[in-house]
Amino acid sequence: MAPWATLVPTGRGAAAVTIGLLASMAAAVFMYRNVSARRRRLVGRVSRLFVYPLKSARGVEVSEARCLPTGMKFQQLTDRHWVITTEDGASITARKEPRLLLVSCSNLSNGILCLSAPGMADLKVPIQLPNKCSTHHFRLFQMDMEGRDCGKEASVWLTSFLQSAIPYRLVQYDESLATRPMRKMKVPGISQIPCTKDDKVEFPDFGPYMLITEASLEDLNSRLEKQVSIHNFRPNILVRGCTPTPYAEDFWKTLEVGNVKLRFLTHCTRCIFTTIDPETGVKDGHEPLDTLNSYRQYEPSLRKVFGSAPCFGVYLAIINPGIIQVGDPVYSIG
Repeated sequence: MAPWATLVPTGRGAAAVTIGLLASMAAAVFMYRNVSARRRRLVGRVSRLFVYPLKSARGVEVSEARCLPTGMKFQQLTDRHWVITTEDGASITARKEPRLLLVSCSNLSNGILCLSAPGMADLKVPIQLPNKCSTHHFRLFQMDMEGRDCGKEASVWLTSFLQSAIPYRLVQYDESLATRPMRKMKVPGISQIPCTKDDKVEFPDFGPYMLITEASLEDLNSRLEKQVSIHNFRPNILVRGCTPTPYAEDFWKTLEVGNVKLRFLTHCTRCIFTTIDPETGVKDGHEPLDTLNSYRQYEPSLRKVFGSAPCFGVYLAIINPGIIQVGDPVYSIG
């Protein structure tokens, strides 16, 4: 029963009073919708979308994708669904192996993940691994994790391309094994980030979605001698803004994109990963990190909580899953 039902009168004059109450309710609903419409602002449109199937490898640019609670999915490729580890359980990213940025991923029509790299024959791995594949234990950002080992051929391929003195393993996420609850992550300021018990991710650094606006990238490039591309920052969603205001995304608390609704989690802090040239896989000096450090750090009072790394882009979590497409309008709510 609706909570206002006991307020509806009975007896003599009930009809007139009821009509008056219903009219008042209708007016209230109308006013609420108008207020809601005013608070729902068009702030941009999706200009590019990226899925990164293998953590630290090149992204796959797509025209549309399905947004799931744990990340973006295109065809059978899910964002950060594969990771490279050592045999003794250390996770490997481009921070340690910059040449990982030269590995490209694609989804073959017969359910195969294809990895390509310069000077290497393509590696083909089944996207659906059988349960008989061994479970591999490793650590990812100080959390104990499990995944399905993709086998010896993948190990030899990665070890050879990355010219590693120790063997590497390719590990696939398996939802039936250990998950990564976001609120239990060892992330600076995690107690201040609005994670729920249902927020989980596969193998990204933190949140399941990361968004940047073109205006923010343009502002950063205006401060640099050598410009950088969006590939230095690896967002899932790039937004072309309705206004040229940079860093507007810092203040978007709830977003509607197509039929998907997302909520703000925290700002994305940046590290030496951004200094690796995504076209060559070679660390290229100290930029853009030095410039970001000069103007994109937290206020001093917040650095004790969130650390001193500069911020660029925002992490988001899903409220309503759905499909997102290039060209979709982006609305900020609230």
